[in-house]
Amino acid sequence: MTSRTRTARDAPVPVTGSRNWMAPELLSGSLPRPLSDIYAFGMTIYELYTDEIPLSTIPYGDFIELVFRLGVRPERPDEDECPRMNDDIWDLAERCWNKDPKARPTARQIHDKIKIIMTQYTREPAIQELRASGRHPSPPHHAREQTHSSIDPFRDPDFRIPSISSESLRKASDENSFLTVKIITDETFSVHEGFDLATLNNRSCPPSELPTFWVPKQETYRNFKIRVAEHFNYRADQIRLWVVVNRLNRAPRLKTCIRESEPDQTLESVRIPNGFQNNMGERHDDLLLYLDIITDTSKPYPPPQSIMVFLKHFDTQSQKLCGAGKVFMPRTSKVSELAGVIRRRMAFPLHARVKLYEEINPGRIGRMEIERSFAEGENGDIVCVQIDISKKAVKDLESRGLHSSARQHYDFMDSRVMITFRSKLEGDDPEFTLVLCKKHKYEKLAEEVGKYLRCEPGKLRLTTAGPGSVRYLLSHKNSSIGEIADMLHTPDAAVLYEKVA
Repeated sequence: MTSRTRTARDAPVPVTGSRNWMAPELLSGSLPRPLSDIYAFGMTIYELYTDEIPLSTIPYGDFIELVFRLGVRPERPDEDECPRMNDDIWDLAERCWNKDPKARPTARQIHDKIKIIMTQYTREPAIQELRASGRHPSPPHHAREQTHSSIDPFRDPDFRIPSISSESLRKASDENSFLTVKIITDETFSVHEGFDLATLNNRSCPPSELPTFWVPKQETYRNFKIRVAEHFNYRADQIRLWVVVNRLNRAPRLKTCIRESEPDQTLESVRIPNGFQNNMGERHDDLLLYLDIITDTSKPYPPPQSIMVFLKHFDTQSQKLCGAGKVFMPRTSKVSELAGVIRRRMAFPLHARVKLYEEINPGRIGRMEIERSFAEGENGDIVCVQIDISKKAVKDLESRGLHSSARQHYDFMDSRVMITFRSKLEGDDPEFTLVLCKKHKYEKLAEEVGKYLRCEPGKLRLTTAGPGSVRYLLSHKNSSIGEIADMLHTPDAAVLYEKVA
C-alpha cells in the first residue's frame, strides 16, 4: 500500500506491506503519506545497487525496536563489493531514510538530484566496456521479469537549471555539496501566526511554507541573488538577503546582511560567516535567509547606525498574532518613538494606548520600558504590539475563555499541541486535526472532539495506536493532553475515535 493507493476505506485497517521498505511512522500505526513513499524509494535504491533486501539481517521480533525506536538503517557496502554505490547515490538514499518525514527530500528534489548525478557519467565508455567483455549486468532476480524497456524516466530535454553550467553541476555533485536554502519574505511573515519569523521544527503546528531553493554550496552569491530576484520578479539591485541564525538562547533571528561587495563569495562562505554555523534545522546543510525589498536604491542600505526591528500585532478581537512588517530604528532612538511609528503604520486611533512586548524566545516575552534605547538592541529583534483595552473588555474576553493580552496568547502558543483524529471504523466519518493545550486534561480533549463531531463526549471511545497493531485505550486516567500527544510517537500518528451507544 502506498499513499496513492490508500482510500478512505483503508483508514481503520492496519497498514500492511513489506516491512523492510516501510517508513518508521508506518510501523507505529500511521497511514501512508507521500513522504512515506520517499523512504521506500530510498530502500529501493539500496536494493537496486546492492542486489540485497534492505535490513534483511534484522530478526522479525526486533524490527520495530531497532528501526522505529533506535533508527537503524542499512550500512553502506564496501566499495569492492558495490563499486556502483558512489557518494552521491548513498547520500540521496540516506536523506530518504530520515526518521523525520518532513526532513526527507521531495519527489522533485530527488528528480533534480538524479539529473545532476547523471551529468557525471557518459554512456560511451560503458557501452564499449560491455562490448569488450560480452557480459551484461543483471538486475536483481526478483526484478528481472519486470524489466521490459530501457526507457530513462528522468530524461527531459526541456530541463534547465538557470545560472549553472554542466561543468559546475558536475563539480558540485562530485563534492556532494548542496544547500537547502529557505527564504522568509514580508509576505510569509505577514501570515505567520507563531513564534519567531517562521515555524521551522515545531510539532505543535505545521511548518511555514517558505520559498525553497536547492543549490550547490559553491554557487556564487551573485548567481544565487540573480536566481532569487528573477523568482520574485525583481531586479537584482532591488533585493538584499540577510542571514538568519540561532542566537545563544536558540531563538532564530536576523544576524547580518550579506555583503554586496563580495559577489563572488560562495553560499558555503555565507552559511558559516565569522566562524559560526547556521543550524536552523536538524540537517547541517540548511541556510535560512530573509529577503528585503529596497524601494529607493539611491540611499545607503541598511541605514547607518540603525537596527531592523520586526513587528507583530496581537488583535484581541480576532485572537490572532500576525506579522506586521519591519522597521529600521536608529540606535539612538527610544521605544516611545517606535510606539509613534506603529500608531501611524497601523492606523491606530490617536487616543489608543499601546503595549509593547519583546519576544525573547518561544514562550517568553517581556514588557518594554518606554524610555528604553535601541542602542541595546540587535538586528532581528521582534516587538509585539497590542492596543491596551479596558478592564471591562478584559473581563468579557476572559469570561469567554479568550486571551485578553499578548502574554496570555504567547503562553497558549507555548503549551499548544496539534493532534490528528481518525475514525477507527469504516464509514464517512472525517479525519480532522485540533490544536489543544498540553496542560488540559483528558476531559477537555473528549469535549473538543465531541464538539467537532457533534457527539456527546461520553459516547466516544478514543484509542491511540502503538507500534504494530497495539492499541491503548485513553481515559480520564491520562493526566494531560501533553502526555497523550507523547504517546503518538510520530507527528504523522493519530488518535482513533469510535462512536458508541
